[in-house]
Amino acid sequence: MLYPNIVAFDLDGTLWSNWLNEHWIGLKGWAGEVLEDNLDIDGNQVIKDKLNAGIHVEVSGDISSIVRELVLNNVQIAVVSRNTHKGLCDRAMWLFQIADPLNGQWKSLTSYIKYNEIYDCSKSVHFDKLKSNSRVNHREMLFFDDQAVNSEVELWQGVTFQKVTNPSYGLSRQDYNRGLNIWRRNQAIRRSMNAVISPASKRRHIGYVGTDYATAMRYKSGLRRLRSERPSRWGFGMYVTDDIRIAAVFAKWGRENNPNNQYVCNVWILDYDAFKAMDKVWVAENGSVPQTDNINITDAQIAESQINRDDHIARSFRVEKPYVLFARHHWMQQMNGVPRLCGYRFNEMVIYPQIQDALFYGDPMRLSNIQALVNRGGYPVFKFNDNFLTWNIQRGQETIQDFRLNKRDGVVRR
Repeated sequence: MLYPNIVAFDLDGTLWSNWLNEHWIGLKGWAGEVLEDNLDIDGNQVIKDKLNAGIHVEVSGDISSIVRELVLNNVQIAVVSRNTHKGLCDRAMWLFQIADPLNGQWKSLTSYIKYNEIYDCSKSVHFDKLKSNSRVNHREMLFFDDQAVNSEVELWQGVTFQKVTNPSYGLSRQDYNRGLNIWRRNQAIRRSMNAVISPASKRRHIGYVGTDYATAMRYKSGLRRLRSERPSRWGFGMYVTDDIRIAAVFAKWGRENNPNNQYVCNVWILDYDAFKAMDKVWVAENGSVPQTDNINITDAQIAESQINRDDHIARSFRVEKPYVLFARHHWMQQMNGVPRLCGYRFNEMVIYPQIQDALFYGDPMRLSNIQALVNRGGYPVFKFNDNFLTWNIQRGQETIQDFRLNKRDGVVRR
């Protein structure tokens, strides 16, 4: 089976329960010259203050077996933590013993750790340093953490992120297996940009996206969209439409006074067969699947919203990441000038970052150079809603009812 090059663990709430708090250790006196001398371990699991046993953390009961599995499969192990007392954390890890699966010898956890990144800053900084030190690409890394906000490393850097379900226990075998499976699924869809020029290419033109020049150039190189302040109700990603007239509206939106920065990209799949085999869901626009108000909430709330949506889709559709999301989008006032679109919803496909830079790229066009042809209907309309069977798109009763109530949606009108 395929394994990541590096598996990284947070400490507090992940490797062990809750927070190893430097402000609580030593409150009833110091047992030695440094604070970490206060730490002791009971039963190779409970790490406590020698002078105040009520202050303790408990190592996850699944960590030993997980570490042994990683060692057997030559996976490099990293710890990535914002805990502000590195000495305390290092001592706690040194106290915890794991039997080496290769020779049976008991060793401290620290002896299995290749990269030790414990300092108080954004996890994106940790992972940039980890990439620099290891020379391993972010997409070859898997990270477990109990804080949703740290999923930023997946959105913007490409690390596969798995949130720990129960910080009071720490990382469970179930969370570990889920994260590893998602990492493997991410690898399975990855294709080289060499497919663009290959004569045997399986690439396919599939839709359009309206954007700015800088983002269009990233799409051309097969790179993921960077963060922006534009609304992203289904989470950050590339929002693709099946009708170039819709893409043109979004290219202009917010850039009305800067026509040189209005771009439309033809969106291409590098491997159409891989795309068809992927999991896909079509959700009701105003149904039970959570949406994200990325304009008015904090980064932590945005991250939690995305994780809640992933979990909801896993429960409702039995689909794990990576998946493609389809929905209908309500009519917008900016579409008043588009002939025969007024008042109708349109189709959108959301390509999340881990999929986008694995399987998609864009062919940029300045809108001013193609506007006349767009107005004449010179570009194909792909009609996403005609591909439920071909693309294996799942839709539940909520979506079916949404379609029945809005029968004229998505109908191409010329």
